Amino acid sequence: MGFGIGETGEVMGRLIQKLEHASANLANTSTAGYKAVHLYAVSKQANLGEAINQEFIPVVDFSPGLTQRTGNELDLMIEGEGFFVVQAKDGIFYTRRGDFTLDREGRLVTQTGDLVLGEGNRPIVIKGGPVSISEDGQVKAGAEEVGRLRIVTFDQKQGLERKANGYFASAVEGKKVDKPKVVQGAIESSNVNPIREMVDLIDIQRSFEVYQKVIQTISEEERTATSRVGRLA
Repeated sequence: MGFGIGETGEVMGRLIQKLEHASANLANTSTAGYKAVHLYAVSKQANLGEAINQEFIPVVDFSPGLTQRTGNELDLMIEGEGFFVVQAKDGIFYTRRGDFTLDREGRLVTQTGDLVLGEGNRPIVIKGGPVSISEDGQVKAGAEEVGRLRIVTFDQKQGLERKANGYFASAVEGKKVDKPKVVQGAIESSNVNPIREMVDLIDIQRSFEVYQKVIQTISEEERTATSRVGRLA
């Protein structure tokens, strides 16, 4: 068949990676702001004159999810470019997930309790109401302005490192979005296409079956060859 066990093992390793990404995507179909990840082949040539090889890398799909209207005054989404900035125990992260709430001190936080940062990396404290948030991220409690959301973006989004809870980490600081469009009372849905993921899972399963048969055939041929050599000796 033209495959050795080594080459077949590499292919099955990639299939396992694809399976992991497809499973994670499906598991997060209902997670606000979640961005799907898929494995893509990238041509790679180390030095001049060397053969061009393919490297398979996970690529995040940063296309927007659908708008889900909730009516909750603390649910926010960003139309177009931008990420919310959050402060967790282990650093600053960026997210499109905007199903926020308030902690006991009245600070705007994520569902995991991390601070949502305003300009100057200051927490936004909301006491009183009603809460109104303008398109440019200005936050008011009643008639009092209590802060302005920090909305940033990145020139190279694929350089972001994916983390848990819909977070992304970056080695470089995000740049301010001059004219953000924040929508109050709505969240961005996951951009996972469940039909595509199910089709991918079926294809992966079929491919596994094929390559398992290939490995079985190669192993049987090697045992037969070893047996013949033993008899000749």
